[in-house]
Amino acid sequence: MIVVMIGGKARVGKSTLAALISKKAYDLGLWPKVISMATPIREAARAAGYTKDETPEAYRKFCQEVGAAKRAEDPEYWVKEWAKCIEAELAKEEERLKEDAPFAETIILVDDCRYMNEVAAGRDWGSIEVFVHQGTREIEDEDGEWREHESEELANAIDTDDKDVFKGVFPNRLFNCGTLQELEDLVNFVVPEWIQGKFPEPLVATRLEILLAQARSI
Repeated sequence: MIVVMIGGKARVGKSTLAALISKKAYDLGLWPKVISMATPIREAARAAGYTKDETPEAYRKFCQEVGAAKRAEDPEYWVKEWAKCIEAELAKEEERLKEDAPFAETIILVDDCRYMNEVAAGRDWGSIEVFVHQGTREIEDEDGEWREHESEELANAIDTDDKDVFKGVFPNRLFNCGTLQELEDLVNFVVPEWIQGKFPEPLVATRLEILLAQARSI
């Protein structure tokens, strides 16, 4: 099983990146699945009858109140619940290994890694850590007060290259500052290298990497 933890500021394109990685991973013969850190609380809300689309206010209130209550009991509660989801996928993978059919390794995409304990949880699974930078692109509500919330602290520090605080976290970096097609081209270039472990050193990938690769192939 491969686990990819994706970090970055809110609205920088983490879920878009996860979708593109899923697409490329499937083309490479893998079994992609997105399991966000928020998946357990979303499922708990759904079990209580609340969804983000159909009952947005009740859903938000449930997530805030129940989420906070569980964290007060155990700061690691939701991370542990996420780990249970990963363990369940591992069990499914092991069952597929027993089938008389071509095997596809599972690749889990986590599109909302925001805290250090979440990074640590991913590392328990030998995760690939990828951080999405906005580069020169403006993102929605960039100066909103909510961006000072604790959930944005890690991303803000990494985005400003505060290495003294979060040195070595998210060694692989992608700059999402172009078109969707350019981001997809970038994903198609770097994902096979990540999966096959061909880069012994952390990778900072930009559009220049693609151009250099194309030039070398001519």
